[in-house]
Amino acid sequence: MSRRRRHRLKLKSLYVWHRWVGLVAALFVIVLAVTGLALNHTEELELDARHVRTAWLLDWYGIAVPESVPAWRVGDRWISQWDRRLYLDTRDLGEHPEGRLRGAVAWGDLLIVALDQALLLLTEGGELVEKLAADDLPGTLQGVALVRERPLLLTNAGQYAGDDDLVAWQPQPDAAVSPTAPASLPAELAERIAAHWRGTGLTLERVLLDLHSGRILGPAGVYLMDAAAVLLLFLSLSGGGIWIVRAVRNRQRGRKAGQPAGRRRH
Repeated sequence: MSRRRRHRLKLKSLYVWHRWVGLVAALFVIVLAVTGLALNHTEELELDARHVRTAWLLDWYGIAVPESVPAWRVGDRWISQWDRRLYLDTRDLGEHPEGRLRGAVAWGDLLIVALDQALLLLTEGGELVEKLAADDLPGTLQGVALVRERPLLLTNAGQYAGDDDLVAWQPQPDAAVSPTAPASLPAELAERIAAHWRGTGLTLERVLLDLHSGRILGPAGVYLMDAAAVLLLFLSLSGGGIWIVRAVRNRQRGRKAGQPAGRRRH
């Protein structure tokens, strides 16, 4: 086989590799381009405020419903705690990391919600009126009840009744009171809250970032994107090599075509 023929075969093989690698790399380029464009406009698109609600994607990220959901019925309303988020019926009251939900009672036109280290005063619509932190309470809360229309806190230091403003707490050693008991959320309500709670754990921005970096597939995804970068580098180099070879060949053909007839080789 002549040297010229071998050169043609190598060049043809390079064309084939360039074509197939280009097809594979195009998929990664599309992902990188689309996610990159979106992430460049995170604020305009509000990607950090949009939450993913797709069940299989939430499962992929391991965002599952908590095994234990403490809940209290207050009149015809429900207070429940999902991990560190509180819900009044289906209304999200936000994160409250002050401990586990210990009880809830209605007091006038307010709802009193007891956590381990905080007492929340809410309107009937769920607006936060006041939060009493651990320093404002007589001890770690274990429950809450009403006695003669006054809130009674059951703590690790005993039982305490509050004044009209819930500022001063008087010990009630003789009060034989049990805290309000938890209950099981109605199935339909629990499903609706679960769908919302799972969605709050995953923003669209995080999904796009993970797609862009390959981390959505775990550690293997990072190496996959590294391989894509190598493919793009190969395309750049092989494409440049092909262009140079063609340019040199076209120049040589142009020179031969411009030679006088008597000087051409036979």
